[in-house]
Amino acid sequence: MADLLLGIDIGTGSSKAVLTDPSGAVLSTAVVEHTTNSPHPGWYEHDAEHLWWGETVQLCRAVFDTSRYSPGDVAAVAVSAIGPCLLPLDEHDQPLRPGILYGIDTRSTDQVEQLTAHLGAESIRSYAHMDLSSQALVPKMEWIRQKEPDVWARTARVTTASSYVVFRLTGAHRIDPHQASHFMPFMDLETVAWSNALAKDLQEGFEMLPEIAWPSDVAGILTDDAARATGLPAGIPVAVGTVDAAAEALGAGVHRPGDLMIMYGSTMFFILVTETIASVPGAWTVGGLERGQYNIAAGMATAGSLTEWVRMLTSPSSSRRDGYSDLFAEAAEVAPGSEGLLVLPYFEGERTPINDPLATGVIAGLGL
Repeated sequence: MADLLLGIDIGTGSSKAVLTDPSGAVLSTAVVEHTTNSPHPGWYEHDAEHLWWGETVQLCRAVFDTSRYSPGDVAAVAVSAIGPCLLPLDEHDQPLRPGILYGIDTRSTDQVEQLTAHLGAESIRSYAHMDLSSQALVPKMEWIRQKEPDVWARTARVTTASSYVVFRLTGAHRIDPHQASHFMPFMDLETVAWSNALAKDLQEGFEMLPEIAWPSDVAGILTDDAARATGLPAGIPVAVGTVDAAAEALGAGVHRPGDLMIMYGSTMFFILVTETIASVPGAWTVGGLERGQYNIAAGMATAGSLTEWVRMLTSPSSSRRDGYSDLFAEAAEVAPGSEGLLVLPYFEGERTPINDPLATGVIAGLGL
């Protein structure tokens, strides 16, 4: 009887797959590393077709390479991914450009200012319970409209990373409330539904959004085309899924109001589960993973990516594993306080709590 569960996660620096039994016991894993394209300072992109979907296909097969199980043992699939990202699709659901990544991509700074001036900062804060920032997706939609009008003219739908993978698996366009909240000001947290009550004149973008559904809902069943690509059985259910950090919080047992997770990855993130909508200056107030729940979330722009930058400076010719081993061994010998060395880690601007895409990194306390 097929009863195993397959999870796929698309990250900033790698994609992962995990095969578990119904209790959550891990049976097999697979990892594919990748790089993030930065064609311009402050821009971060992924190729949706080759990276998000291509690595999903690769992982669906690789997770069985060192396992005694087979694809036929899989009963259901769920997807998480970096986000919120923005991917425009044409009328045939083909990507029109690389996917624009989450808040580390700061290209829409001007559009954030324009929309804030147009709609009013207090109105946005009152309606969306947070401020527009580089994490928001509607300013990035506006960036495409203004800077890439040919792309915008052909855009029939917009989606995000996990939703695109789910679409490729099922043919259904779905998005969870956590990620939908970042399509502000088009998300009404009170009703957990799309609304353009605050921005009626942005109707063109409003009509391009996926259907909102809860992460554990079934988005659809695996199509024949997806089955041929992945090797998985056609007809198995695929969950709506969610953003990677929210999935990690749930996996860490953070699911009751008051539970908090701090996550270290390419960026750093925290998620607090609440049962009421609470606005916190500098943070994000978003939909939760379960009905009747909300999240207060915040994230720094660099964490592991800054560690990787240091590794590349100190061990450019070493493998990632050896380079980190050497770096950590040296760091272990440094006394607390780092002899007065101070680093402000704003190497790609900063998200919460200062929400300043123009912030820059500082290393102070250097000497000969």
